[in-house]
Amino acid sequence: MEKQPQLQRMDPGKQLIVFGHFFNLLVTGEESGGRYFIYEDVVPPGGGPPPHTHPDEELFYIIEGEFEFILNELDKPFRVPPGQLVKIPSMAVHTFKNVGKEMGRTLTLLLPGDLEKYYRAIGKVVSSPDDIPDLSAVPDYQNMDLSQAFSLAPEHKVEFVFPRQEIGIFE
Repeated sequence: MEKQPQLQRMDPGKQLIVFGHFFNLLVTGEESGGRYFIYEDVVPPGGGPPPHTHPDEELFYIIEGEFEFILNELDKPFRVPPGQLVKIPSMAVHTFKNVGKEMGRTLTLLLPGDLEKYYRAIGKVVSSPDDIPDLSAVPDYQNMDLSQAFSLAPEHKVEFVFPRQEIGIFE
């Protein structure tokens, strides 16, 4: 049986699929009065966003899985084991990747949480467990339509930074 996130309840608009990940929105910007946004990110093996920047500060707490992060230096990835926290300053070039063979999970805090609006604009709302992709399999980025994610990025102050091919981060 494939491992999938366990949905305790289906809250309308509180679960999204973004870049092939399952986001469980725990505290929305509206609920925090615009001060922060917290979500659980269930990341399939090989999953992770392209390198990017945004104004929000970001804190990642690794719950489970094998993650590799990049902060400012695209050619210097570093491992972060479960139980560790990674702080990403505002406007820093960063990314992460689940380098393990199983799905991983992070608890992510964004300050002030404006990135939530971007996730809602590009994500697919989960209305039933059938909407969740197989999170035990590597996402098929070659056949994933990311055009909306890239076209809406500037209006949400997200900038993608694509590495040179020889670095080989997203092969």
